[in-house]
Amino acid sequence: WNVNKDWRDRVWERVPAEVEFTGLGTIVMTKRIRKEFFNRDLVYPVYTDATTVFTPTTDGRIGGSNATWATIRDATSATVYDASADAEGVRVAGTNRTSAEGYFVFRGFFTFDVSALSGTTDTATFNLYVDTKQDDDADANSYINIAESTQVSTTLDTTDYNNFGTTKFATDKDIGTDITTGAYNAWGLNADGKTYLDTKIGSGNAMFCIREGHDIDNVAPDC
Repeated sequence: WNVNKDWRDRVWERVPAEVEFTGLGTIVMTKRIRKEFFNRDLVYPVYTDATTVFTPTTDGRIGGSNATWATIRDATSATVYDASADAEGVRVAGTNRTSAEGYFVFRGFFTFDVSALSGTTDTATFNLYVDTKQDDDADANSYINIAESTQVSTTLDTTDYNNFGTTKFATDKDIGTDITTGAYNAWGLNADGKTYLDTKIGSGNAMFCIREGHDIDNVAPDC
């Protein structure tokens, strides 16, 4: 709106907003005013709502290993690693197999307090900064995607290992060809993801789980 002293004479217009999840501790909301808005008799300055940055209440990973694929993939609990997204937390999602210890599965969890937001979602992306990647299998199941986390609280617990939804919130990103190291990688939320986010805006926490394709599709990795 513009700053006319009489609110009845102000020029009002709905402004679309984009919500971006960085995956490293912030949510950024960007609001864009159409250039045509300024082709009017306005009293400056022009305002939108304040831009707000949100930090997640929890981020971390849960994982473990077992000699049998089904045992570790379908386990009801595993080890909670450092939730500060550094050190152990760097490896947020993945699967692999070794001759000594069998199969490994790791799942990343991110929680954002969106209770202070209002409205509905036009577009939203989940951005994750990737330092390194490993794609030994390099097959059709070597991808990363996100879904809802159904963890019990904002503090990760060992039993949250299998607390996640099965509906994908974005398009799969192939580890070998779609994931870029040393940069942010963006998963644009699809209709299901935006619908889920809308149910949390203004009321609570949006919780996301990030997993690797062999885990999602229940296909044991070869290496």
